[in-house]
Parts: sequence; structure tokens; C-alpha cells
Amino acid sequence: VASYPAPLNEALLLEAYPALVQTVLASDNSMIQQNGSMCLKCYVDKHAPQLIVTNTAQGNCIDLALQVVSKLLAPSEREEACLYIGKLVTAIIDKLGSAILPYIEQILLLVLVKLQNTHTLSLMQALVVIFARLMLQNLDNVVNFLESKGALEFVLNIWLDNQEAFFAYDSKVCAIALSKLFLTQNPRLLTIMVKGEEIKKERIKTRSSTRHEGTQYTSVPAAVKIFKLLVMEYGTAAERNKLAREALAGLGDEDEEDADTDEDENQDDDDHEAHESDDKDTRLASKSPFADAAYLSEALDLGYGFEDDFDDEDAEQDPEIRKDPIYSVDLEAYLRDMMKELSQTHADGFQQLLQYLNVVERRTVEHIFK
Repeated sequence: VASYPAPLNEALLLEAYPALVQTVLASDNSMIQQNGSMCLKCYVDKHAPQLIVTNTAQGNCIDLALQVVSKLLAPSEREEACLYIGKLVTAIIDKLGSAILPYIEQILLLVLVKLQNTHTLSLMQALVVIFARLMLQNLDNVVNFLESKGALEFVLNIWLDNQEAFFAYDSKVCAIALSKLFLTQNPRLLTIMVKGEEIKKERIKTRSSTRHEGTQYTSVPAAVKIFKLLVMEYGTAAERNKLAREALAGLGDEDEEDADTDEDENQDDDDHEAHESDDKDTRLASKSPFADAAYLSEALDLGYGFEDDFDDEDAEQDPEIRKDPIYSVDLEAYLRDMMKELSQTHADGFQQLLQYLNVVERRTVEHIFK
């Protein structure tokens, strides 16, 4: 389905598609539900225009897809069955456009109820990113929906408490959505209190007292927590970019050193020089992890020389991500510009926010204004 050129033939659209939906709906096997979700996502990603206008013997293609969403987001459904539900729902929202608008509130309600019954980080991330994606499309509508359900505080507490643990592409989407929410200056962000930092007690703790007291945290307004998280996201992005520049600079130095060595050794023998040049290319290909990467983006995509969280595994598994404008956003530059503009347009408020930062966060902000 993913590689089949549009339009789909009747067998894939009128027979295979409803059969796929019915298989997922009838199964209690988590692997079937996971793989079925991703196969359904391929239909939506690649052939959305056909799905919008097609009716099968079992019903309209959009309605069939939403039946799968409803089943997997049911509170009684096991969490492992929903592993890819975030990707499926995001594809439905992004690809089906205005055709999905009548169903948006229904989808959000399903996501909200599932989030209230979720305990695993991976599923929390998958569900939160749905809210984040929708916020990037229509921030006011999502906030109004959550406020109408009395759920804005709940969602923000879950989101902000786990943002630091989110990873890869979803983390970037959520960070940008938080920045948009922060810039609205919604008064509710000052009244909603969320978990802050761990309270460090001076007195000596015994194992017994620690067990009875548990870890305690400060409470801070949601706006403060978002600001602190954005500072953290900037620091992470800046460090990643720094490592990337250093790695590529190291590759350039190695190139020059090998070239100089070859020139010194082979200057009297052209044939021998050509032979050594070939050897040099082979050495570079084996020694340098960036040998096949012409540009920084390619190097990052290949995951060469960087830590795991810098590897864009999501884009490797889901090429559609590369088409998303957010994928190409330089998060360091984006957040740096946002912070600088904020410090100028809301100088007093910005100074008040700085008072909530710890030592590491203050150093990160100082780096922004160097």
C-alpha cells in the first residue's frame, strides 16, 4: 500500500481496506492491532484523497478508520495495543483535512479519556502529541475544548511532567506546541499549578523517613514550567548542534591530514600517488562515519557519531515525517529567537520568569544572549 502508485485499484481499496479494518476490530492480539494500525496509516498517508470519496460495502472509508481509532482508544483496551495510535490519529488529522473536521471533537474526547487511564510513558507521549499537533493547527480550539471539559489542568500536568522524557520527533513537535501555547499568555497558565522541582531537604534522611515521606516537589504556575522546559529544550538542541559541528569539523581535519600525508609520500610517483589516493578513499570510508554523508542533515539522519536520542529513528521508520515542515525546524534557532523577542516585548515578565530558573537554566539563558 505504501509504495503502490495512486490511484489504488479496486481490490486494494474496496476489498483489502475493509478487510484490514475488520481484522483489527475483531482481534484482541496486540501485534495484529499494532501492525493493522500502521497499515491503516499507510492507506491514509498515501491515498487520503481516495479514502475521502470512497464508500465500501462496509461503509465510508473515513468512518471505517474512525472505528479502529475508537476501538484502540477505548479505556478497556490494553495499552500495548495502542502503541501506534498517535501516529495513526496524527495521519488522519493531517491528511484528511476538512473531511475530518466534523469528527475532531469526538477524536479529542477519545484521546482525553484514554489519557486519563494511561500509565505508560510511551502511550502518554503518543496521546499528548495528538493534542500538540492539533494545537499547531488551531491552538484556540484545542484549548477551548480542554477548558470546556475541565481537562486543561489535567492535560498540562501530564504533559509538563513528562515532556523531558519525550524523545525524538515527538519531543520536537511538543516543544514547539508548548512555545505557541506559552506565547498566547493565556491567564489560565498562571493559575494552573503543576509539579516543579524536587525539594532538597537539609537534614539527614534515614531509609525509614524517606520511605514514609516520599519525594516532594514544589508547585509552580504552568507558564513557569513551560518556560523552564523551553529553556531545557534549547539547551538540548544547542548541544546537539554543537556536537554535529564538532564532528564535521573533525572529519574535515582528518581529510586534510590524510591529503597532506598522501602528497608527501607520493609526490615522485604519479602512478603510486593514484594508487595511494584510492587507498586513502578507502581509509576515509572505513574510518569516517560521515563518509557517505554530504550534508549535516544526512549525517544526522544516518545517526553517525551521535548519541541515540540524536538519531532520527522515527524518520527512518516513517518517511512521511520528512515532509512535515517541523522536521526541518532548527529548534535551537527557533527557541533562541523566541526568547530574545520575548525579552524585548515583555521585558518585565521575562525578568520575573528568570527568577524561577535554577543555576543550569540560568547559564543556558545566558548562552542565548551571548
